[in-house]
Order: sequence, then structure tokens, then C-alpha cells
Amino acid sequence: MVAVVVDANVALGIAPYVFHAECAHSLLKRSRSGGWPPGTVQDYAAMIESYRVALHPEITPLLEHVDAAVKRHVQGFDLLYLDLALATGASIATKDRGLIAAAERVGVRLF
Repeated sequence: MVAVVVDANVALGIAPYVFHAECAHSLLKRSRSGGWPPGTVQDYAAMIESYRVALHPEITPLLEHVDAAVKRHVQGFDLLYLDLALATGASIATKDRGLIAAAERVGVRLF
């Protein structure tokens, strides 16, 4: 079995505590721009929720989080995924170009 850190739209495994909020953001954004029929957002949300994604509860203090994001040249949310992968030895599953570049810079495997 391969352990992965999930970026909100791609795979399953473990994810930072913001995973559900990021999923909701993506689903609502796509629903509004794509004109999905009523109920589609809820259907996708239910499907995502049916998968087993263990949420990692650790919250880093703001100043420490900002400092680490600056040092690693990543966005704030991306740092959560990157740090979780580094801490657990998991791969990152993402299509986000910035997160891919950051993972490659620090030697985190991509799924």
C-alpha cells in the first residue's frame, strides 16, 4: 500500500485538517462556474466523504507557518500538505504546479 498526502481533488489517504474546507471550496467554485444541476455539489461531497481520509489535526502557530512557507517558497495551504508528507514519509497527490515544484525541491515523492 502507498501512503499519500491528498491535495483536495486528487487522491485518498491522509490530509491536513483543512481538507474538507478545500474540498468544499473547489466543489462550490466548479459548481458555480460550470452550472451544475441542483444536488450535484452535495452528491460529490457525499462521494468524497465516503472515502477514508484521515485528517491530521496539527495546527502550526501563524508566525511559524508563515516563516516556513517563505523558506520553502510555497503558499500557506501548500505548506500543510508538504509538511505532512515530510513528517509521514507519504507521497503527495496533486495537480497543483506550485506544490509539485515544492515537493520536488525537498525530495517528497509525487503520487
